[in-house]
Amino acid sequence: MATPPLVPRKVPRELLQHGDIRVDNYYWLHDDFRSNPNVLAYLRDENHYTTTIISGINASCNATHYPFP
Repeated sequence: MATPPLVPRKVPRELLQHGDIRVDNYYWLHDDFRSNPNVLAYLRDENHYTTTIISGINASCNATHYPFP
């Protein structure tokens, strides 16, 4: 069974620029200093998911003798 992809939580934030308001549901992921524990935890989970998926692809490629870079 395939591992379902991660879905980041939505935290609406209104941003005002040039007199227009827009909502960015993923603004919480903005972390220039790489210090927000919630962002770091999400990125660790996302990296783990990617590694898991890629390892399955690598195994398939090795089984058919096509190397995956």
